Amino acid sequence: MSKKIENSIKGIIFIAIFIVLFCSVGVLLNPNGTYEEWFQSYSVIEFYKKKEDTVDIIYVGNSCIYTGVSPLEIYDRIGVTGYPLSTPRQKLWASYYWMKEALKYQKPKAFFVEVGEAFATKKNNDELAIRRAIDSMKFGKNKLEMIMDSNFELSNFDKLSCIFPILRYHSRATKLKETDFRKLVVREDYTFCGFFVNKVTKGYKGKFDKKAKQKYLELMEKAKVENTTEISKESEEKMKQMVELCKNNHCELVLIKIPEPRDWTPQKNQAITEFATNNHIKFIDLNYDENININWETDTQDEGDHLNIKGAEKIGEYLSNYIKQNFTIEDHRNDENYGEWNEMLRRYKEDKSITK
Repeated sequence: MSKKIENSIKGIIFIAIFIVLFCSVGVLLNPNGTYEEWFQSYSVIEFYKKKEDTVDIIYVGNSCIYTGVSPLEIYDRIGVTGYPLSTPRQKLWASYYWMKEALKYQKPKAFFVEVGEAFATKKNNDELAIRRAIDSMKFGKNKLEMIMDSNFELSNFDKLSCIFPILRYHSRATKLKETDFRKLVVREDYTFCGFFVNKVTKGYKGKFDKKAKQKYLELMEKAKVENTTEISKESEEKMKQMVELCKNNHCELVLIKIPEPRDWTPQKNQAITEFATNNHIKFIDLNYDENININWETDTQDEGDHLNIKGAEKIGEYLSNYIKQNFTIEDHRNDENYGEWNEMLRRYKEDKSITK
């Protein structure tokens, strides 16, 4: 072997080792997967551990999903599996790519998409929300497409740092904690199929009128005025792409609004209703549905922004009835291939008995 070829091989090996170390250190420095700092990331990290083609329904959206939708409440009642793919303040242009990513591993019968962020624009982007949505996704085509999406308005450096996290998080090198190293070796689940049990009760002190929607519609009819609240162009574009994505993959798209009295209005309800009607999809708004009885003094963990376990139990009961009435999905509770779900359900009930 000539000296020139030998030096070339050594150079290639050196570069390969450098890239591996560069990426490995980036994983360590990235707060994604640290239970103390970015604990919410486990709602999506653990999705990759599920057996392929075992999740019937996937719930996508912001933090209202992983605090409000407990798949095990639904599985316990009707044997339908589900999983939340949600991160804090997750915009619909991020949810779209998580839907695409989910389809790489699962063949869901439906996606339930939270629409609380449908009125957000690019101006509402913030770095923490963007990184939490992007960093948890495995590297691949969907992640690259998400990074390149103009709705995130990432600079070239930011795009590169999403691929090589060390560029963004190098300053954490002197602040590493035990949890940063634990994420590299610990494999137990921190969530219950993507859901976080929360027992804290902080009641909502404001007012919320379930009849406000009807009053608004009557006012509109009387005054012959149009709805003045519009879905943002960015969100509407991605929602239309979601419609096509579901059509092409033979699954149903259901828009959903988890109860959230602080920020939800009849005007927003009407805007989503019009979009759903125009695109021939379903929309369920649990703020104004008389079949769900959220008690804002006992069912919220932070004065109305997110539900606690009591609220999630009511959402679980409602969605169980809705799914049973609108879908034909096999009950897996007695299927030996779904033993892990039954074991997770046992642990979930045990945890609830302690935390409530």
